[in-house]
Amino acid sequence: MSHLSDFSPSKGLVYLLDVGERAFWTFLQTFLGLLVVGGWFDVANITDVSILQSAAVGGAAAVLSLLKGLAASFYGNGDSAAVLPKSLDPK
Repeated sequence: MSHLSDFSPSKGLVYLLDVGERAFWTFLQTFLGLLVVGGWFDVANITDVSILQSAAVGGAAAVLSLLKGLAASFYGNGDSAAVLPKSLDPK
């Protein structure tokens, strides 16, 4: 968190859920986007290496999203994974 004196377990849990949700949706959007672009919605090809590669790219994007969310706690609002400066944060 950006201000350790403001930290509480409930704020930490809310923050971790925020970061986790962002990472999950980043993975899903990346994975599905690669499947759509690659045309791999054929059930017979579910074990195809291209699908596994799409999952790996989605996982890499999710990890980057997670790291960005954790780093953002030191810049903007400590209760959010957003990078908005405190002056622009609607919270």
